[in-house]
Amino acid sequence: QLGAEAKRERFSDSGTPERTRNTDSLRAAWLGRFGTDTQPLQVQANLRSDRSSAYGQATTGLLAVAYTVSPGWKASAQASTGFSAPSFLDELYANPATELRAEYSRQGELAAQWSGAGGALARVAVFVQRQRDRISFDPVTFETVNIARAKNQGLELMALWPLGPGRVGAEATLQDPRDADSGVALKRRARQSLALNYSAALAGWQGVAALRYTGERLDTDPVTFGDVVNPARTTLDMAIHRQLTPTWRISAKLDNVADSEVPEVAGYTAAPRSLLVT
Repeated sequence: QLGAEAKRERFSDSGTPERTRNTDSLRAAWLGRFGTDTQPLQVQANLRSDRSSAYGQATTGLLAVAYTVSPGWKASAQASTGFSAPSFLDELYANPATELRAEYSRQGELAAQWSGAGGALARVAVFVQRQRDRISFDPVTFETVNIARAKNQGLELMALWPLGPGRVGAEATLQDPRDADSGVALKRRARQSLALNYSAALAGWQGVAALRYTGERLDTDPVTFGDVVNPARTTLDMAIHRQLTPTWRISAKLDNVADSEVPEVAGYTAAPRSLLVT
């Protein structure tokens, strides 16, 4: 598969001069399948070239392989590189005295997956990430900045399981995002997160309940501008809907059922319990 893209962007507001940017991209992708029908080896290779009038040229790619070890079991590995140019908003908040640079990244992952009857699924993956000139926001200076080197590694778990009239799903991430030079944790990045949900259909209604946990994370106190630890946050959301006709549907959504007051960002009020009926 081959593709090409030409993007022409322009930004202006009342306080800054107009900015323009041209980005031309070429991409190629290949999928291959080898081996037997019962134990196939799948290979994917992607290559992309981006040429930005503001940030130069970058070539990135991805290589992934997946092998069906036995019925229901699959092992996979992938490695990729990435390129991300600052947005116009990033540039707007950057210090004019410093040069804001594009972000480059490298990622690797090893995973194992099991699938069973009735849509049951389980997956475990270990990953590592490295970033150069990570684009970030400094809440003390209120400026967009580059972090020279950032790193992260961790474990991801995912499971789906039929239960009663519906299905339960779970996702968990254990990670360690840090500034690679100072060793300090990256701000507003939790080391642990967990999501549980249950969806079911009953008497013509579709319902879902979602529980989300985000562990404590380093943040900045908006008053003293010193480092603070934002406590862990747990929320429960619920939603239900029913299709009345092919064109009409009734639904209700209740967010933050327990009315948790723990903020997502230090110093900002958490969104209260809310109900939306449509």
